[in-house]
Amino acid sequence: MKRLVLIVSMLSIAVAAQAQTPVVVAWDASTGTVAGYRVSYGLASRSYSTAVDVGNVTGWTFQQPDAQTYYLAVQAYDGTGGISGFSNEVSTYQTPPPPPPPVLVTMSVLATVSGNSGNYLIVSRLTPIMTGVPVTMILTGPTGKQWTWTVSTDATGSASATAKLKGQPKGKYVVQSSTVVNGQSVTGTVSFSL
Repeated sequence: MKRLVLIVSMLSIAVAAQAQTPVVVAWDASTGTVAGYRVSYGLASRSYSTAVDVGNVTGWTFQQPDAQTYYLAVQAYDGTGGISGFSNEVSTYQTPPPPPPPVLVTMSVLATVSGNSGNYLIVSRLTPIMTGVPVTMILTGPTGKQWTWTVSTDATGSASATAKLKGQPKGKYVVQSSTVVNGQSVTGTVSFSL
């Protein structure tokens, strides 16, 4: 079997800043009769796990799949099955993209009375809407007496509880609602008078 001796030299590699950004690999054309080029790459130097026939061109765009170091080299081949040795090797590393900015979560609290029943509907609503988040609501009366509920938010982002205050002392009542979302403490307060 005839071995093709072609000289392929890697000319350049342009590396973008973040993963998922294409990397442009370019090389000098080989001397001799060339039918095409093959770019090989892998995660270890001179140990290539993937080879791509790029045709008879002197550049190729590598879609780097993740933020690891990749090693690349080029080979030329002719029309009879002969293939050159590997070119000099280049490597590329792309930094991972920055994490998304944290989502600011806010809570609004509302207390409304239902007619003359003495029942107050307490609603704590998260923005943006999040379902299944446990919210603790503490209602403190004018004498220091407390009622506590822990309720998960529904499809509207709301957690609600009913406070039965008929016969309770007149004065100021304070509702303090709290939860933790993605490590962020979220609170809301409302007060009302009987």
